[in-house]
Amino acid sequence: PAIQGKARAETGPIDGALQLDGKTIVDLGKNVADFNRTDKFSLGAWINSSTTGAGAIIARMDDAHGLRGYDLIINEGKLEAHVISKWPGNSISVAAQTAITPGEWHHAFLTYDGSSKAAGIKLYVDGEPVPAAVTSDTLTADSKASDVPLLIGRRSASTPFSGKLDDVRIYARELNPTEVKGAMGVDLIGQMLAIDPAQRT
Repeated sequence: PAIQGKARAETGPIDGALQLDGKTIVDLGKNVADFNRTDKFSLGAWINSSTTGAGAIIARMDDAHGLRGYDLIINEGKLEAHVISKWPGNSISVAAQTAITPGEWHHAFLTYDGSSKAAGIKLYVDGEPVPAAVTSDTLTADSKASDVPLLIGRRSASTPFSGKLDDVRIYARELNPTEVKGAMGVDLIGQMLAIDPAQRT
């Protein structure tokens, strides 16, 4: 991967985190995660957002061609996900109904089932599914954005992310809810065992 802009290492919940200032991005190239609308995939990261508007966490999206591609963004504190052929008339998108607290670490994740339907996108915060509103459900054409790279911290030319990111993960399949918890990268079993038996649910 190539980092464009100033890179600053920070402490994260899993390992070393990367501080993004709204100008820094990580370019992962054109040879990975070239998903189309019929492909199943899952992706996400630990985020600590200072973005007040919209900021792309992970995106492979071609701004110059109708926002073709896909992304996971945070917009005014709420997760949003898009799979787009041409915005807005040929796309699916969902938006979480509850906001993530800025300045705190949270695990943000999406899964997609390749159905080309908005109902096929699921959003998760801290390993738990969150209610989401459908904001577009009209996808019928290819959404593969082959001419732009996979980026962390921005779409191809818009929606820069400000804040910290840690443990970015991308899967070429749809994870189930139990696997999403595992994708958080934390020792969930150890955390449960550390709770006094009388206090466990």
